[in-house]
Amino acid sequence: AHPRWSQDGKMIVFAQVLDTKGLNYEKSEIHALEVNGLDIISDQTIIPADGSAFSDLDISPDSKTMIYRKSFQNSIGDTNTRPFLYSFESKNNIELFKMLDGSNNRDYWYSFSPFPENDYYWVVFFSRRKYGNKTSDGTSQLWIAAINKDLSQGIDISHPAFWLNGQDTGTR
Repeated sequence: AHPRWSQDGKMIVFAQVLDTKGLNYEKSEIHALEVNGLDIISDQTIIPADGSAFSDLDISPDSKTMIYRKSFQNSIGDTNTRPFLYSFESKNNIELFKMLDGSNNRDYWYSFSPFPENDYYWVVFFSRRKYGNKTSDGTSQLWIAAINKDLSQGIDISHPAFWLNGQDTGTR
């Protein structure tokens, strides 16, 4: 599920589903395939199964980092999810608390911008979080967060997300 190619074309990441209920699943692990054209060079489990469902994978434009969503109940409609960042170089796997809005159940479909800026990656995602004094009724809006590129410390290097201006807050 959720396969993504690296920008350099040398890797594919995907969630290997370990159980399924149609499109929904409760357990998975994340694999990285090293590829050369149509040939698979290696298949590594980079995030082993821990009873969670992993989804919404994306690889950074420099192919050094992967963002993904960890769901503690299931892949669709889970109310307990969190974003994580994985470094292919250091193998650090970091939970991103700072880009959350105080809750951990409203963000999904993370996507790296193809244009990193200096020491930052930019990630856009959907969220059902509140905007200003507007209470969310399940309306999904686009939000953007900056994430430092240096994962060597193994600590949360995300920054608070901001709402992408110009969206209709009453439209789903």
